[in-house]
Amino acid sequence: DLTSASQLADAAVELYENRSEWIECQQNGVKMIRELFSGRENLGILRTKLERTVDQLEERRANDVVGATLWHHTARSTEYFSRWIELKEHIRANTTIDSRTRTMP
Repeated sequence: DLTSASQLADAAVELYENRSEWIECQQNGVKMIRELFSGRENLGILRTKLERTVDQLEERRANDVVGATLWHHTARSTEYFSRWIELKEHIRANTTIDSRTRTMP
């Protein structure tokens, strides 16, 4: 049994370096996924959950405080970045630089 991160790391390295054991574990993993997560058995459950989520989308969005906060801050960041670009272009358009001295008059 692996009880620490270092034991897990050591086991992962050992598995990675032993090709035959790697292939055996890979095949066992595929077999386990097929047994535990059968598409036939879980497709109906997944479809039902997706349909319920779509039906409740407005309510879910209204209650999604984190998502709303992220959207708000994304929009504000875009607004301020846009303002910065406009100001930068305005300054560039209204400022001349002496090409000989590279200074502003």
